[in-house]
Amino acid sequence: MDRTEALSRVLRRIREDKGLTQLVVADLASMSSTSISNVETHRKGLRIASFFDLCDALGVRASDVLRQAEDEAAKHRGRDRAQKARTGRPPARRG
Repeated sequence: MDRTEALSRVLRRIREDKGLTQLVVADLASMSSTSISNVETHRKGLRIASFFDLCDALGVRASDVLRQAEDEAAKHRGRDRAQKARTGRPPARRG
């Protein structure tokens, strides 16, 4: 998992933990619900201004979101290395 995919997962997890729908967050961030869906499913990237708007809508600091994404990506990199050491092959990529 790369950092941008981890960022998508973290944003979705935060939204779900707060009990917010994509539609509510989209309204708060002045984005479309399709855009929120595309970000959360890692189909489309996120401009930095939109990232800050999204963090504001979720009531979280952008730096905290980035830290969580870095931590999640690092955790998965460690798993990938461990699997490669055991099997001699990197893990299959999910897409």
